[in-house]
Amino acid sequence: MRIIFCLLPLFLFIGCTSDNFKPKSSSDLNNSTTLFVVKKDSKYGLINREGKVMLEPKYDIIKEASEGFSAFLSNGNWGYLNDQGQAIIAPKYKAAEQFSEGLAPVQIDGKYGFIDPKGNLKIEAKYKRAQPFSQGLAAVADEENWGFCDHSGTLVIPHSFKRAFSFSDGLAPVSTRAGWRYINQTGKFAFEAKFDRAYPFSEGMAVVSKNRKWGFIDKQGKIVVPATYDRVLDFKEGLAPVLKDKKWYYIDENGKTMITGDYQSIHSFSENLAGVLIDKKWGFIDKQGKIVIEPQFAKVFSFKNGRAKVLTAKQQTTIINPAGDILFQ
Repeated sequence: MRIIFCLLPLFLFIGCTSDNFKPKSSSDLNNSTTLFVVKKDSKYGLINREGKVMLEPKYDIIKEASEGFSAFLSNGNWGYLNDQGQAIIAPKYKAAEQFSEGLAPVQIDGKYGFIDPKGNLKIEAKYKRAQPFSQGLAAVADEENWGFCDHSGTLVIPHSFKRAFSFSDGLAPVSTRAGWRYINQTGKFAFEAKFDRAYPFSEGMAVVSKNRKWGFIDKQGKIVVPATYDRVLDFKEGLAPVLKDKKWYYIDENGKTMITGDYQSIHSFSENLAGVLIDKKWGFIDKQGKIVIEPQFAKVFSFKNGRAKVLTAKQQTTIINPAGDILFQ
């Protein structure tokens, strides 16, 4: 591994990716504006992918950027930064989520509404909880149940579900008295199938649970990968990590085993690379299962725009490129 250059030795790089089923808003940042959250003396700031400080650490929390904006916490209130690290919406909200489709959920006087990038309140703060928009609709909750509103704030799918996740591929998983089901954007059930647990679609497949086992369905509700696994992660780049009989490996959309190895844990693929844990050390493999970055790290995060955060064996956090070169630390 070659060290290209070192920068900001006192900064701790904070990753914001996770391999779970929680719906997430996608980031529209390009390579030149990708920012990493950094921590110094219990305060957070931002640097870009070249290591240039865009914002000196001074805020209590900074969330992952989406659509060029990052929510930040200062003295108990939330505001938003732009992709240059400038505070463009003053901290005045008690809670703030990511921007998606030009709007962001914020909490005002105990209720959630939606603001635009200029901080204008576009949808009245009247919901107990709210999720970011996805495919034109946002999951919003009253005192008891979840429904969906459109960009005008009109409740187009009534509050009738115990829980709800965002739409993807035109469908959203919702919790009903009969179990988890999927609805379309008119609020009608897309198919009859019911599950113990269900999550949003990714690459045309959705994770579902039956009898404490996990598998995948297609958009017609047909089980295409039987629920026989102890744990699964979303399909990414055509492959999904699965755990069965205490062994991790990768399958394709037909359930065929594609990559195996002596892995204690594995991550989803991102930019053709995936983190794998071998002998208690993390490295990266390609889609042929070849180790391209030797296992040597205490922890790794997915690649994004050619960069990945890693934690070294000495508990130092740094950034690497796809060749495994340390770019700064």
